[in-house]
Parts: sequence; structure tokens; C-alpha cells
Amino acid sequence: MPTEGHLSFLPQDETAVTTKANTSTILIFFINNLINSYKITEYLANNKLREYLNLAMIVGNQTFILKYKAILGDFASFIAEQNQLSVKLKNKVPQLYKVGGIINTRSLEQCTAEAVAVYKSTLIKGDNVLTLASGLGIDDIAFSKRAKKIISIDNNEELNIIARFNFKLLGITNIERKDMKAESFLAENKLHFDAVYVDPDRRDGQQRQILLAEHQPNILNLLPTLFRITPAIWIKCSPLYDIDMALKEVEKISEIYVISLKGEVKEMLLKLEREQTINPKIICVDIGSSSSIKKVEVEGQTIPELATSAGEYFYEAGATLVKARKHHAYAAKEHLKLINQLVPFYFGNKADDTFIGKCMRVKNTFPFNQKQLKLYIKSLGVEQINIKTRGVKVNGNALFKLLGIKEGGEDFLFIYPFLNNTFVLHCTPL
Repeated sequence: MPTEGHLSFLPQDETAVTTKANTSTILIFFINNLINSYKITEYLANNKLREYLNLAMIVGNQTFILKYKAILGDFASFIAEQNQLSVKLKNKVPQLYKVGGIINTRSLEQCTAEAVAVYKSTLIKGDNVLTLASGLGIDDIAFSKRAKKIISIDNNEELNIIARFNFKLLGITNIERKDMKAESFLAENKLHFDAVYVDPDRRDGQQRQILLAEHQPNILNLLPTLFRITPAIWIKCSPLYDIDMALKEVEKISEIYVISLKGEVKEMLLKLEREQTINPKIICVDIGSSSSIKKVEVEGQTIPELATSAGEYFYEAGATLVKARKHHAYAAKEHLKLINQLVPFYFGNKADDTFIGKCMRVKNTFPFNQKQLKLYIKSLGVEQINIKTRGVKVNGNALFKLLGIKEGGEDFLFIYPFLNNTFVLHCTPL
């Protein structure tokens, strides 16, 4: 883990071994065992936890397991699991990584990315916030920077122990974590909240569920109770969830946020208010690599004017717009020309770095022909290129083998339908 530890008690040769983790059969065998709550408590209380975590980073998981399994038992497996997950934690929740936070596989997969949680904390306003099915508590951590008091509910005892441990590492004192089901808390609760945030569990055993009615807790059944204690309910939904599904399943939606991170849709967020809204606002948000935020509310379903020739610049609408099915309306608002109604591609005659998606310079475009394409790539003199196909029966992966080139580099080839034909578009970044 990232926090520096003291390794003076270790043999000198062990501290010099490579830091590269080895996901061996031995490691997989041990870390696949479930860790009970009492063991988690015992592990977190171990005064050598940090030193063992540092050691696993230095010697690698395979060496650590082989040398320390006999001495530490299941604790060695726990250490190895934390070391294996730390790379993902660093990318997804950097502030927790920096303080040496503890996680488990499932909670890390399902938790909100830190940048997304921070953005949501700007939306969910109020001094007193209730969170249900709170999981690892990444949203709680973000909300705690703005709210005075958060009551966080989850019925997973192991996760609750981990969350409290992490809150303490981060110096957070305004989150009260309770071990109970959402239904049980609401049956006893007499408090009112400025906002309620729910992140229902989308798994039933090993199966992922899509509809909110299939989640735990069943938030749809709880809405009448929740509206008696708060004016605003926020529901985190799977990126597989659909706006049409939401409008059919859920009443009183006032706003729908489709949130992407670095161009990948991470979640849909529903805001519900007591008064019924006829036409909910649909807001598309993309959070960039430096936490820069591009956000737009798009109304209607306007179709842009159809392009009859290539423009100087090529535009590809971002995933958040495509997910919300607002890409054409957004492009029309930006005065772009449509390449084909089946794809989120457009032409324009000026560069726009505020566009939600890709904006690239057009270098060349020509009808698709494998032989001509191979000659064209050879003329470019590049060893790598990016190929993206949309709306056509062309296998991009197979093209790499055919063309004898690797994926990557600065250049992009888009293969797409245009003017009743299949075209190749060569673009480079601005």
C-alpha cells in the first residue's frame, strides 16, 4: 500500500525483491476464500498491518504468500488481496489509496469512482444527508466535505467495518455508519433529511440485475416512506440502465444525469422530487482526466443537416450523449452536419475543444477498399494506428491483421457509412 512503513524487522534480501505482483495459482486459491467480519476486525487491528502491506508490495504476492502463509495463515491471503487491488484503487479512488485504505474485490468493483462522487457532491445539497446501501462509502466520503452530518446505512457488516476504518484514516468524523437494512432503519427513523441518496445493490447472487425493482433494497417500494422524510431522493443506477426504463419504472423524476468519466459512461443518476414532473431534465456530463467537467442539458430530438461532403473537422459525440440518445440534438445545437443518422459522427468547419466527445482534424477521406487502405497506410509510414468502425459490416480487429499494423499511436481511421457507401476517414488530434 502507499503509506510508508518501517521494514527494519525484515531480512535484507526480501526488501530487494522485485515489486511486480504475480497473480499465481497459489494467490488465486487463497484470496478467493471469503473473509468473515470477525477476521476483518482482527486483521485491521493487527499492529503490523501496514508493514506487511509494504512488504507484499516490495517482494510481490507470490513470494509473500510462499514465505508467510505458514506464519500468518489467512492474514497472508488478506494482505496479498489488498496488494493486488491497490493498483485499481489508485486509479479509481486515489485519496483512499494515498492513506492506505482497505477494500475488497466486490466493493471496489461496485463503488463510485472518486471523481464521479466529487461531482455528485455538488448536486446533492443539504446539511443532513441519508445514504442507503452505502457500500464502501466513497460517495459518503465526498458528501462529507459539504454536508454537516451523514447517516450511512448498510447491512453488510464486513463492509461497514472496512468503511469505518477508512473514514478514520481520512480523518472524517461526520459520518455515522449503521449496521442495518434500509427497511429496518426507515421503520425506526424519526429524523428528516435534506436529501436521501440510494445506491441499491445490483447483484442477486452472481447475477447482475438491471431494473430497480430487482435491486436491494427495492427502492420503488420505499419511495412513499422516503418522501415523508425528505424533499429530494437521488438514485444511482447502473450504466446499463436506460432512460426509457427509468421513466417507466420510477415516478416523480425531475432530473436525469448521465455521467461519463474519460468518455466511459459510469452511471445514471436520478433525482426525484415530491411534485410530479412531466418532462424531466436530461443532463449529460463528462468528467475529464484532470477532473474538468463538460456538461450540457439537451432538449428535443432535432436532427442536424445532412453533410454532402467532408468538413475540415470530424466530431464524434461522447458516450454520455449517445447513452442519453441526445447526440444528434446536441450536434444540431452545435451547428454540425450529420454524416449518417445511424452513427454519432459529424463534420464541422471549425475546431471546438469544448465539444463533449472527440473533435479531430480531417486529413483524408476515401471509399473503403481493403487493398487501397493497405496502400494508404503504407504511404503514411506509421507503425501504429487506431481503427474504429460504426454502422458498417467491417471487423476492425480483423483489419489490423490484414493491414499488418498494431493498434495505437496518434492517427485515427474511422470506417463509417456516408453518402450510401462505406468510407474511410483519416483524422489526427487537434
